[in-house]
Amino acid sequence: MKEEYKDGQYAMTILDKPVITNTRNPGYRMVSRVADDMKRAGQYFDPSAQEYLNHMEVFVVDTPMVNAFSSIGGVIVVFSGLIDYYKQLEAAGKITSAENVITRVKCNN
Repeated sequence: MKEEYKDGQYAMTILDKPVITNTRNPGYRMVSRVADDMKRAGQYFDPSAQEYLNHMEVFVVDTPMVNAFSSIGGVIVVFSGLIDYYKQLEAAGKITSAENVITRVKCNN
């Protein structure tokens, strides 16, 4: 991750792609809700994980690439292409909820 000061504000990039920081962005909101659900579930099943979960960070990278990954220190990166892909499947009726599918993808990493 790289932070730059550009046009009077800070901009973050991952793999030279912009990180979505607009909290009104639907993809950002969905991934944030999923992360919050994961934190609550993790604390319920393993209260000793609370410290780790409180430091978990989730980033949404604005790129059409269909991918996501996790890294050391509780960092989860979701590419907007993955969100768009599951939204298309949801719209076509092939899955019932893109949010639930993305939760499973993260949990299986």
